[in-house]
Amino acid sequence: MASRRIPVQERRQALVEAAMRVMEREGIAAATTRAICAEAGMPNGFFHYCFTSKQALMLEVAQQFRRHFMQLFTLTEGLEGDVHDVVSQALTAFLDDVAANPDVHQLTYELPLHALREEELAGIAQRCYEDNELVAAEFLQMAAEIAGCVWTEPPDKLARYLAVAVDGTVLQWLMLRDDERAREHIEDVARRLARSSRPRKMRQTDAAPADTPARRKEASQ
Repeated sequence: MASRRIPVQERRQALVEAAMRVMEREGIAAATTRAICAEAGMPNGFFHYCFTSKQALMLEVAQQFRRHFMQLFTLTEGLEGDVHDVVSQALTAFLDDVAANPDVHQLTYELPLHALREEELAGIAQRCYEDNELVAAEFLQMAAEIAGCVWTEPPDKLARYLAVAVDGTVLQWLMLRDDERAREHIEDVARRLARSSRPRKMRQTDAAPADTPARRKEASQ
């Protein structure tokens, strides 16, 4: 019986996951194409069959991080209240993931910093930070919808602030493992964003019908 032909997309994903395991375990410098293929259980020749370059693989790794973080930030189940509460709940859940998976989150800092020194990885550092701001912008849009508010400052400016604030909080936690200090930072961020919001005005069509004589007569018919 012939063995199943594995689609290229499955091989690509296997290489991405193998690269992440190698980097988490041994550091980014150890993630050579040979080591990645060995981790994935593939012959070396399959690497360039699936990816045009190591940069293409690392870009896909960065995209995997973005998708993972977006999933964390957009888990709306249980998020409720005003802006302060929604932001605080979401960032606390994110910090819990950092505590549960510190090696993964450490890698999100190591990858762009390493890329700055490697010519073949040019562009990845900038892409990582652009992705962080995109995740922050999507989260702010979601938070405003849940809280029923609008932002009083340009959303792109707030997204940049949030991306930097989360970066600083996570990096400090990775260095110090100080939960109390990290939660104080989360509270500061939640208060800062709450000050930059106001309740959304109800549209006329959303407003309750006025209790006028004509309305009462219409209701009694």
